[in-house]
Amino acid sequence: MPIPQSIFRYAQAVRRRVHAHPELSAQEWHTASYLQAELEALGWSLVTIPDTPSFLAVWNPRGERFIGYRAELDALPIAEATDLPYASENAGIMHACGHDMHMAIAMGLAKMLAEGSAILPTGDDTASYGVVLVFESSEELLPGGAPAILSSSEFARYRPQSIFAFHADPSLATGQIGFHPGPFMASCDELYITVSGQGGHGAMPHLTTDPVLAAAQVIVALQAVRARMLPPFTPSVLTIGRVEALGATNVIPHQVKMQGTFRTHDEEVRRQAHARIATVAERVAESMGNTAQVEIRHGYPVLVNAPELCQSVRQMLSAECENAECVEVPMRMTADDFAYYAQQIPGLYLRLGVGVGAGLHTSAFSPDEQALGVALSALQVLCRHPERWGS
Repeated sequence: MPIPQSIFRYAQAVRRRVHAHPELSAQEWHTASYLQAELEALGWSLVTIPDTPSFLAVWNPRGERFIGYRAELDALPIAEATDLPYASENAGIMHACGHDMHMAIAMGLAKMLAEGSAILPTGDDTASYGVVLVFESSEELLPGGAPAILSSSEFARYRPQSIFAFHADPSLATGQIGFHPGPFMASCDELYITVSGQGGHGAMPHLTTDPVLAAAQVIVALQAVRARMLPPFTPSVLTIGRVEALGATNVIPHQVKMQGTFRTHDEEVRRQAHARIATVAERVAESMGNTAQVEIRHGYPVLVNAPELCQSVRQMLSAECENAECVEVPMRMTADDFAYYAQQIPGLYLRLGVGVGAGLHTSAFSPDEQALGVALSALQVLCRHPERWGS
């Protein structure tokens, strides 16, 4: 059933409002305040997460079974180049990852429930149903906003039976919803490696240990971790994306700093890789008379979609959501801290087609707002089938 046009227009207006006023991770206080005021006017109960901009909005807080929807609050440090009339008014900050769309979807659902467009069953004498909207700060910044929410007593009070999230996807046409059961998105760890040794004059390299050359050998050798030290059938990526060697044309520096990422779809492979990365970097540097200091910052875990929930929801939407086309999408090496929720609660992370165009995390990203209606129609169907929410 298509959603009312008034609901779509409301979600669209919310999206444009937050798009024009983006805030970086852990700084989304104005965004949270705006959404909270809207939700209070719609009759939702609000629960803040201590010391963070994150908060919960609860419909029917006396319910015994809840369905959850996660929306992120933060934007990215990117200067917008879309020329939209509602483009970012905050210099150098942009909702370039679709979080404005995700918030708008949550708010559209809030208005649907407030106005009765999405009808929750009243249950029998032993059960009633509610919805928890999880508005999360700092998804873009390790360790993510999910751990603070999941560990809070506030979330425990309204812990949902299952939890859902959409992510805008410019590789899918508007109207498509992407499904993938089981391991879907990769873990994401950050690598910080410093190679130190004796620098000196570029014309007399024999009097140095040349940390630049050693760092170059470390970069090459680290590819053997993925190619030769880990199981070949498990997807993994090891990338060094930043190298800082502050020498000159004739100066070999004493130190080279590198940053990168390691990602995989298997938690055991992840643990093995951490040990191998440190060993390879340290020994290669040592073999050339240098030292390597390796720091691995644990990021998000592997995101696993609950297979039964994935199958059930796909069947339901295929049958009842006329404006959505359910499609299978491949595994991805990108990451999202929704993985934390899915570790503890049956979770389903869906890709929302927003029209093929400029990619995520780019200054030209501009999703088709008609995708808001597709996502809201899907959530409307979910609300009407609590038997699919999980036990």
